Amino acid sequence: MEFLFLIGCSLFIIGAFIALLVRPLQRALLMCVAALVFGLSFNFVFSLERIFLLPSVFPLFALIPNLQIFFRADGLALYFLLIITTVAVPTVISTHSYLQHYLHKESAVRGFLASFSLLLLSTQLLVLA
Repeated sequence: MEFLFLIGCSLFIIGAFIALLVRPLQRALLMCVAALVFGLSFNFVFSLERIFLLPSVFPLFALIPNLQIFFRADGLALYFLLIITTVAVPTVISTHSYLQHYLHKESAVRGFLASFSLLLLSTQLLVLA
């Protein structure tokens, strides 16, 4: 079931590209928020499913041998991944309504969305490193 985590990470990267490339900004904001919520949902399901298989420790990126030694999921990492995804979902949803007031600053909103997507990705990868 590690493919759930890979799909979630891919959705964060897709969300960053959506924020930078899709026009108009209103559509980009909606699509980016949807990609982030789906990515967080996939990672939440991944962590919830794997936390029941404890005390097994398993590598995450088994398909990429060089990354396999750097990223692994143990009980503590899965717990923090669960906490991060639980807190990040309402944050991402509230970001949508918050940024509605700043749509006239197009480049600033696009930069914020791209940076926010990569921040969520890096936060989740950090606890698994």
